[in-house]
Amino acid sequence: MGRTQFELIAPAGQSRGPVERVTVEAARQGQSLWVRYFVEVPIEAIVLPATEAPLRTDLLWHHTCCEAFVRTPRNEPYIEYNFSPSSRWAAYGFDSFREGMRDFPIERDPVISIDFRDTSMGLEAEVLVPDVFDDDWLLQLSVIVEAIDGSKSFWALRHKQGEPDFHHADCFAMILPVDQS
Repeated sequence: MGRTQFELIAPAGQSRGPVERVTVEAARQGQSLWVRYFVEVPIEAIVLPATEAPLRTDLLWHHTCCEAFVRTPRNEPYIEYNFSPSSRWAAYGFDSFREGMRDFPIERDPVISIDFRDTSMGLEAEVLVPDVFDDDWLLQLSVIVEAIDGSKSFWALRHKQGEPDFHHADCFAMILPVDQS
């Protein structure tokens, strides 16, 4: 499984908060998506939820959260996966840009592991993407970091002009091709 690594960026003119750097690696094997987010930040400077049992949970993006959006080049529908440092997760399906949001059924819960250090947070997740997404994948990978003062910074592969909007088609900047093996 070949891994691709990218540095995520904050929107121009927006606060980075206490975050020094965010990188992400992604790989695809068949219909399995593996991602690893690495946030360089003094861990005491951010809000981290308590570790809990893995469970589908809504509104994870209101706090520190890692996200993966998946679509194909030929289809507008997409899936949004949320992975929390608590080990909670969510999966939403959309028919088109921010339209038709619903809980997206998945075959098995994502596998999430977290690694905290004094100066960093790492989150690794693996999830099965449904067979209907059987073409190359276009990905938008993003991280929301909540500082202890309540402010948030938004990190992504690419941002559209203006306010952060991880759903925007222009932000799907990584391609993971169909596994040719």
